[in-house]
Amino acid sequence: MKKGFTLLEILVVLGVIAIVAGVGLANLRNRNSDERVVESAEKLKQAFLQAKSQAQSGKKDCRLCGAVSGVCGTGDVPLLGWRVSLWPAPSYSILGLCGIITFSTLGPINLPIGVGVSTTGGSSVLFYPGGLGTDLLNPMQITVSATGITRIFTIEKNGEIGPIHE
Repeated sequence: MKKGFTLLEILVVLGVIAIVAGVGLANLRNRNSDERVVESAEKLKQAFLQAKSQAQSGKKDCRLCGAVSGVCGTGDVPLLGWRVSLWPAPSYSILGLCGIITFSTLGPINLPIGVGVSTTGGSSVLFYPGGLGTDLLNPMQITVSATGITRIFTIEKNGEIGPIHE
């Protein structure tokens, strides 16, 4: 009696291995896409929280806002607020504003390839100083998505930023 495997048995085993590997690879790709969307939504929400915090504290660059010798309160333009801009897509920036002067810019920060952002109500939010809310006329819903996965959070007119959900 001969010991060993027939060609048919070997082909069946190879076929099963190929199917299992294909399913595993597809699941890995989906998981990576999920992680990119979740991470992007978290980073984007943090950008809005940072702008809100900077506005509430009244942080500005007095020198770039026109203060004499950089000393706040000596001819500088008042803080207009801090803006998060979702343009140019797919990226975002955080901007500090004194009147029409942009004194601080972080970005543009690009989102990962394949991750998109959409909004209701515009492409930017300005947080006013001292906790005075935003320039929004209605709440803005931010949707971060890629194939098959979506994460959403909302920014209210008063500047409150809601939790991220599916």
